[in-house]
Amino acid sequence: MFQRILVPLDGSSVAEAALEPARYLARLGSGQIELVRAQLLPVDLEDAKEFPVAHESYEAECLHCLQYLNNLAEKLRAEGLLATCRVLPGGDAATRIIATAQEERSDLIILTSQGRSGLGKLMLGSVADKLSRMATCPVMIVGRNSDLVTKTQG
Repeated sequence: MFQRILVPLDGSSVAEAALEPARYLARLGSGQIELVRAQLLPVDLEDAKEFPVAHESYEAECLHCLQYLNNLAEKLRAEGLLATCRVLPGGDAATRIIATAQEERSDLIILTSQGRSGLGKLMLGSVADKLSRMATCPVMIVGRNSDLVTKTQG
């Protein structure tokens, strides 16, 4: 059974549809759910000394993301589930999610697909597409209409 379930969220209600299968599987295997949100860097923050407003804005956005994840994690804990959360700063979202799944030894990644990213990705969004191809653990993709697409080989 899945003990460590990683759920990437983007703040949308569509993304939160991944929480239902995560809840179900966590209950089945007494597993833990880790909620994550990738927060992209605005323009190069290496120049933050020259642009302190950009750096402050980015930190405020990360704090907002963490509060969002904490609220969801608290709801899961109120249901008796083990839940943690963290913001993944900087870099490509899919790359950060894959690295986090490896670091945390996740057994499963569950996410939704917006399905809005060009002709080559009619069924999956770009993050879901990249995770389905590159993740080293199984990936469950919850479609817009609650249909599931799964990748079971790692």
